[in-house]
Amino acid sequence: RWENCPDPLHDVTPVGQTWPGGDCYILYPGHDKVYPSLRARAMRDGIHDYDLLRMVAARDKAKAEQFCSSIVQGPDSYQLSTAHFRQVHRQMLHYLSQPEAQP
Repeated sequence: RWENCPDPLHDVTPVGQTWPGGDCYILYPGHDKVYPSLRARAMRDGIHDYDLLRMVAARDKAKAEQFCSSIVQGPDSYQLSTAHFRQVHRQMLHYLSQPEAQP
């Protein structure tokens, strides 16, 4: 709630809180609109990536597992390379752009 921040465009640390600025908001006020935070954009991108992976899985579950496991190896072990992530993302888009094989 922005009323806890006297000037949310310049300091987003809520009055009486010790959290770092930005930890409690995903949207920021603007003139007649709101601005998304980096966290909001990352959440949106994550939802889109999840949907993309679900579309791959609907076509071929093993292929979706292959894409996923190339990025995530375990609950606390995952690929940190942005270039690798983007490459896998492009591979999923390419895979989905191909016509499905007919039986």
